[in-house]
Amino acid sequence: MTSSECGSTKWQLLGEQFCADLPADAIATVGVVVGCSGGADSVALTRLIAEHSQRLPEPKRSSRPPLRIAHFNHGLRGQHSDADEQLVRDLADSLGIDVVVGRPGREDDGDAEANLRQIRRDFFHDVAAQSGCRYVALAHSADDQAETVLHHLLRGTGTQGMAGIRPASPLGRDFVILRPLLRARREAIRSALVEQGYRWREDASNESTRYTRNWIRNDVLPLIETRFPHAGEALQRAADNQNQLSEMLGRLAQQWLAAFVELPSASRPTSLKIHRPGSSRPLRSRPEQHPWPHGEDLACEPAIVIAACQSAFDAAGWPRGEMNREHWSRLGSAIVQPREAIDQMSGDPAVRLGHWPGHVEGIQRPEYVILRRASRG
Repeated sequence: MTSSECGSTKWQLLGEQFCADLPADAIATVGVVVGCSGGADSVALTRLIAEHSQRLPEPKRSSRPPLRIAHFNHGLRGQHSDADEQLVRDLADSLGIDVVVGRPGREDDGDAEANLRQIRRDFFHDVAAQSGCRYVALAHSADDQAETVLHHLLRGTGTQGMAGIRPASPLGRDFVILRPLLRARREAIRSALVEQGYRWREDASNESTRYTRNWIRNDVLPLIETRFPHAGEALQRAADNQNQLSEMLGRLAQQWLAAFVELPSASRPTSLKIHRPGSSRPLRSRPEQHPWPHGEDLACEPAIVIAACQSAFDAAGWPRGEMNREHWSRLGSAIVQPREAIDQMSGDPAVRLGHWPGHVEGIQRPEYVILRRASRG
């Protein structure tokens, strides 16, 4: 018998979906910071996590790890922003959970979507680090997923962008962002809150099409759904399928990285050394080297090489926000060249490949490519 046949309420059904997508250790052992804006989705997430925490067995509850609510007040909407903050404070007080409120500093200028998002991420990272929590829970929904995939598609994204929002993703080196409501529809979340009489605040700026995401949410997707009523679900499925492919590609990229890339070291702090899998010369032996187990053809597959280079940038701490598809393709082509072209380099001095965003310069030799990043400051 299903939950609906047993007469479960909308809130109970939402809670079951939430629990199915929440790692077992998130609340019981390592602690959670809940990002709460005061909107419907984040209020629902906060209440669900609080309920889940209260259901822990008594011994675990007495020694449970920290649980925090984090709210960032950008102050962009004057008294409305302050009212959002007050609702979150009242919610935290009613649940008996500590709340941390952040506000922009002098260096946090501008209100571009990407800038505001990065400020919040930095804030969540700091709260997690200070509170000893491992996870940061954010309230992205299935509708957010559909909007993100469509946004990425219209911008000309690659395979990674088509995966949309991940159910879990890293936040710095030590923390993980969880999105346990990613399969829940926005309408279902609001209906569940109304059923329980729980309050939230609507951000009037969400109706403005000044921001691209709002334009997609309020104008583009509703128009598409007049012809394709299940477009949101279709975009969600596309993201799920692409996530599976991306995970497989990510595993191959990590193997490629371990086999062919030397990351920056104390002796070469600003250099990446990338050995050519297509070179006729053997890869130089290194203590940390792992063999590539899949054959030379797959080692030269552009998608794997590019994904590995992206992982190498991340591992080296190099920014790649300005790198577009053309930049990555050019880098991948420089690494994986036809054997004839590689053989012609024999005996030649290092050849400059050009420059990439982030002050990165490339130099190639027959056996490898070196990327050097100019130190700034």
